Amino acid sequence: MYIHRLDGSEFSVIKKKTGFISDKYTIYCGGENLASIKRHMTSIKPKISIVTNKHNYLVSGDIMANDFTICNNGITVAKITKTTFNIKDKYRIDIFDEDNADLFLSAVIAIDNSIHN
Repeated sequence: MYIHRLDGSEFSVIKKKTGFISDKYTIYCGGENLASIKRHMTSIKPKISIVTNKHNYLVSGDIMANDFTICNNGITVAKITKTTFNIKDKYRIDIFDEDNADLFLSAVIAIDNSIHN
């Protein structure tokens, strides 16, 4: 998946590798490998790992997979909310760690693809 800014420039690229049990996503920004994303298959509530060179994030969702929190060492760094009653998927993301905003914005698309597709 290629994500572009409104001016047409490339924002990020998300590559999906299909696995036997779960898929793995790799996010690239500016040609640089930014993170790997993998879903855990351990519970009813979705859990996803985001691994970067500097941090390991845990994404936890509710049972309906509409609300997610992204945490680093127990500290919430972003919240994702899927709006209901829309024909198309629409998300709101509140980012509390501005240094990783590009990562979290791209991760929303990988999370949606992992859970809802």
